[in-house]
Amino acid sequence: SSSAFIPPPTPVPRLSNSMANQAQISKKRKFVADGVFYAELNEFLQRTLAEDGYAGVEVRVTPIRTEIIIRATRTREVLGEK
Repeated sequence: SSSAFIPPPTPVPRLSNSMANQAQISKKRKFVADGVFYAELNEFLQRTLAEDGYAGVEVRVTPIRTEIIIRATRTREVLGEK
């Protein structure tokens, strides 16, 4: 009787605990870094645009671009228009 050779099943690589923890740490680190960036940007804009009616900032990150939306009560002054 001729039988074809069937290789033993290859073990599926599993994430070790240390690798999973590493991914978790980098996620936390990114989250903190994003928060620090927002806080520093907000502080800078508050100092720079205080007299122009600065009301806040919003950071939108998409795969294509990062949008920074500046909210202000006096838009013309912020944009530098006369």
